Amino acid sequence: KQWYQRRVRAREVQEVSSQKAYLIEVNLEVVEEAITIVQNLIANRLSWEEIDELVEEGRENDHAAALAIDKISLDKNRMSMLLRDPYEMGESIMVDIDLDMGAYANAKRYYDAVKQSSLKEKKREREPVLCVDT
Repeated sequence: KQWYQRRVRAREVQEVSSQKAYLIEVNLEVVEEAITIVQNLIANRLSWEEIDELVEEGRENDHAAALAIDKISLDKNRMSMLLRDPYEMGESIMVDIDLDMGAYANAKRYYDAVKQSSLKEKKREREPVLCVDT
């Protein structure tokens, strides 16, 4: 039972991580612009409140990058963005973005998570299954 649950969780991690990486790629310009904007605001030593105000101002002006930013966590050097597939009418998904990386590197981070989870799953498949009769 535990083996099956771990396998289901591993597949869920793979699917979610793959979807997030894809969403970063299809929203590449918006993600890259949001990263650049936030990095520049930080470099200009603006306070958290000032950064939030400027992002809110961008939302009011329908700026695509500002609209996609959900939350900025400067203490973790990350931001959360709501991204959706522009080719489908699906819902937006929350994607964490590392501000130290560009958009491609963030997508790669998620693809690496898929690969790691897949490797762990394959390793578990090779492990002998112990059956205990009670």
